[in-house]
Amino acid sequence: MDPQFSEFLKGFFTYAFPIIFYTFHGYIATVMAIWLLFHPYEPKFIFGWQVPMTPGIFPKRRPKLSKAVASLVTDTLLTTSDIKAQVENLLTEQNIYLAVDGMVNVLLTEFRDTTKLHRLANEISELTPAFLEHLVITTIEGVEHGRHKNIEIITEKIFDQIVLTVRISRPQADEAAAWIMESVVTPQNVRLEIVRLLSPQNISSLENSVNQHASGPYKILAKIIGIKRVCYEWRNFLEKEPEQA
Repeated sequence: MDPQFSEFLKGFFTYAFPIIFYTFHGYIATVMAIWLLFHPYEPKFIFGWQVPMTPGIFPKRRPKLSKAVASLVTDTLLTTSDIKAQVENLLTEQNIYLAVDGMVNVLLTEFRDTTKLHRLANEISELTPAFLEHLVITTIEGVEHGRHKNIEIITEKIFDQIVLTVRISRPQADEAAAWIMESVVTPQNVRLEIVRLLSPQNISSLENSVNQHASGPYKILAKIIGIKRVCYEWRNFLEKEPEQA
């Protein structure tokens, strides 16, 4: 053998081969370790015996890992005091007034346009047949399965006295919906009805009900907003500014 080639082989196996071998070995070991951590997702069985290391470590301990991560987040990153501090910073009286004012402005802007009101009436008239069909089908199914004792009698009366005697066409439905929006649900009628509902007795009852039944953040929010004050301000606005209302 050529002495130079022998020296080359000796140098290769002494210096280069260990680097190449251990690099390849480390790569294969790392890939196998990572694969075994996350795969397989389900246990494997051979002749009724579960194959070792199935499922993988993370899928097998997923519930415990989830609880550990959740505990870590709630105990260190997102504590109760942090959440309370953020809520106190965000739920200020000024921010609540801005949010309510923006919502009211959007509603007033949307319903001030008569075109949109007519469009809403048309959509209601289009949905009415489908709603009635669904109601009738549900009622019939209830009768067939006997879920309600008196539903059969009620259904017979509805069909005999109402459904069979009334035939509503699409133009009639459109006309009825338009008449309701223009004659019944007018801005003036809505304003007067809201004023009637916002009586001192109803406002006091509302505040007492919230104070008795609300809990946690809802009770804090009710205290911050001041339900009675907001209702009285709303009533005064409806009474003193009828055109804007």
